[in-house]
Amino acid sequence: MFAAPPTGNDQRCAVVVAAYRERRSAVTPTLTPTKPVPPSAADRCDRCGAQAKVRVVLSGGDLVFCGHHARAYDATIRTVAREVVPSESAN
Repeated sequence: MFAAPPTGNDQRCAVVVAAYRERRSAVTPTLTPTKPVPPSAADRCDRCGAQAKVRVVLSGGDLVFCGHHARAYDATIRTVAREVVPSESAN
């Protein structure tokens, strides 16, 4: 029924928890939107491994496709993508 008096470990734990809560409330989570970059020569198609020609920006990340797979999935890409970024050489 009665709580035991706090020990040294309990007091240290309480201090750590209080500091964590203070630090967590002081940080404001923000996302800084960045402009998607075109795929580079080093980027590879997520389907076949060929050089990527298109970056498809989705809500949860991005995918890169070669020209062949970008054309094959064009209708689906246009319905789900937030943005489609062609490579510099594709322009």
